[in-house]
Amino acid sequence: MPAQQEHFIDCTGDGDVAAKAGADFTIGDGKGIVQPVSLFFRIGDVNTSELRAWMKKNRQLLKDNPTDKEIDSQKGIAFLGLNELVKEEIAKGNLDSEIANRILMYELPHHQFAMNVTRLQKISGVNAKELTKAEIRLRKQVVEVYRFMKKHVGGFENSYIVETGARVGVRESRHIIGDYILDEGDILEGKSFEDGISCGTYAIDIHPGQGKMQIYTGSGKMVYEIPYRSLIPTKFDNMLVAGRCISANQMAAGSIRVMATCMAMGQGAGTAAAMAAESDGLTRNVDTKMLREMLILQGQYLLNSDLEETIDPTLILDREKSDGSKGSHYNPFNK
Repeated sequence: MPAQQEHFIDCTGDGDVAAKAGADFTIGDGKGIVQPVSLFFRIGDVNTSELRAWMKKNRQLLKDNPTDKEIDSQKGIAFLGLNELVKEEIAKGNLDSEIANRILMYELPHHQFAMNVTRLQKISGVNAKELTKAEIRLRKQVVEVYRFMKKHVGGFENSYIVETGARVGVRESRHIIGDYILDEGDILEGKSFEDGISCGTYAIDIHPGQGKMQIYTGSGKMVYEIPYRSLIPTKFDNMLVAGRCISANQMAAGSIRVMATCMAMGQGAGTAAAMAAESDGLTRNVDTKMLREMLILQGQYLLNSDLEETIDPTLILDREKSDGSKGSHYNPFNK
């Protein structure tokens, strides 16, 4: 390898650097269908006492029909449901037809809620014109959802929009093909690897590229590792990728795409790059056993190590099974 060869870690999310350099990749499901884009936003000055009271009176509209005890025990309200009301407002033309067919929101400090409701399908995260179209339409959806909440949900009467995301959120675009392609079996089986450099535990969560039903396998049910080989694009020995563009199929990418897992991958890639720089510079020649040892010293959690397993009992879900009907999702792997 020439001494002057440059080295890169592609953390663009879209695999821009790797693609420009000629790396092989797939888009979305391999046929070009990608998960929809969304725009998070925050609503402030929500009266949570009134919201909890409203939830108790309208529990039948919420996922799993929660009990008073379940509603009151939530330190931070996680709210999912209202499918029927959303459907009615779409039919009346008050909500965009492509909007998610449920309301999903999470309580934040200072009486605020993060809203994960906007949605637009068939948008390429690597096409500027399509992203511009999404920016315009999703910001209109934000206003529509806000008006919906004020109209239908208690506690939102005096609320206001605090902010929207700085830009459209892209769940999926390129998947760079690497030395190992992570798949749904690896996720569901909680697979470990000799060259595992980070762990994930989020569900397989596929927002629909077509139609309305979302795939969701349920969080906290498995812990799996991401192998170093999934960070190495085929044909390259001077490049690593990290984040949602790593070598994974669409199903596996539905789990690894979340922020905490991407951050852990970044730590693995950065540490590997430093080790490569101190030797011959070749990413494939990194001693993965030594890499794992280094990551553990840094505080990274990895499987098949001497680290003590800890379980927080307050995070164990009481409900083991749910059909997800009020959340507009289903689990195709239940069988």
